[in-house]
Amino acid sequence: MSLVVPAVLGACTLVYDAGDFASSPDAAPPPDPCLHAGFPPRVDASDGPDGPSTLFVARELSMVVGDRDTLGFDLDGRCTCDERPGAPGGSICTPRGPRAKICDDLGGRDNAGAKILGNRLPDRPGSSFDVGYTTAAETGSSGLLFALSEYDGRPDDPEVRVEAFDSPGLDPAAGCGSADAGDDGAKRPAWDGCDAWRVGESYVQGGVASTGTREAWVSEGRLYARFPSFRLRVDRTFVTLVDVRVSATIVPASSNGPSRLVAGVLAGAARADELLVAFGELRTFADGGALCTSPAFASLVQDTCETLDLALRPNPDRPETPCDAASIVLSFASVAALRGAVSKDAVVASSCREAGIVPTCP
Repeated sequence: MSLVVPAVLGACTLVYDAGDFASSPDAAPPPDPCLHAGFPPRVDASDGPDGPSTLFVARELSMVVGDRDTLGFDLDGRCTCDERPGAPGGSICTPRGPRAKICDDLGGRDNAGAKILGNRLPDRPGSSFDVGYTTAAETGSSGLLFALSEYDGRPDDPEVRVEAFDSPGLDPAAGCGSADAGDDGAKRPAWDGCDAWRVGESYVQGGVASTGTREAWVSEGRLYARFPSFRLRVDRTFVTLVDVRVSATIVPASSNGPSRLVAGVLAGAARADELLVAFGELRTFADGGALCTSPAFASLVQDTCETLDLALRPNPDRPETPCDAASIVLSFASVAALRGAVSKDAVVASSCREAGIVPTCP
């Protein structure tokens, strides 16, 4: 999976005297008891001199299936299914299946993708689902890039800029190292800070990244960034993500290696139709063919459609609007790299679409 372009919170119990509310019709409603899983506030610190921009390429990227109560974010401001007084326990939209609500995890964390895949994979601590990104990254054929700039290098920086790109692959001529060649003779990344990665041309407009954000800061050594949207490459297709949250711990360069982003989390609302196509492109274990050609794909489509939990254009005043997006959470780890040449975007060919299989939700 690659871009064409995330605080452990505990539960609390509200204690109050119900009689106080009953005796006063003008009493204020009880406070929200849900500790919404979100970013910490922007730090109140002076902004030091900016250091050089650093490009990071993801070496690993997987969908989170386990650890749902500690990884991810509350994307809709709700704690769906929380029935405690004062909790916003309703849905932001109406599910398309028989369930009245798609319940959130601890802290209102939204991760419908884990619920969909959890029916097919072991739902255990640390479990995740590699959707094909790691192989593409290790062979240098594609990568998810994040550029961090205007960062002063300190544990707390209230204002930084983060840009996101899709890379169509390595640019060996622009690198500073000597990456080994694979069995096919092509250069492979060395993950030593000297790999150069090309940037897809649609992600740069007039020399400036088309997918960037200043709604970003560093708090206690951890980066937090929020994007309105970007496109994530999933093997042979793209998925549009809306209201994207990215978070990762920054590890400075040292004698042990280049700078890194570790314990990364990326969360957002994925368009239902594009997510279905992406699921269809997954390779089956039986024959290596696309999942969309397997008899099991129909049940995956049904589960996905019935587990949609978000709206691409949410309207809190109209919760009856059908859900048309699924929250997904991905874990990632990135290594510093060099920026190569701007080149043509990667060509993706959906075998499902070519076969006339275009799944949609009713």
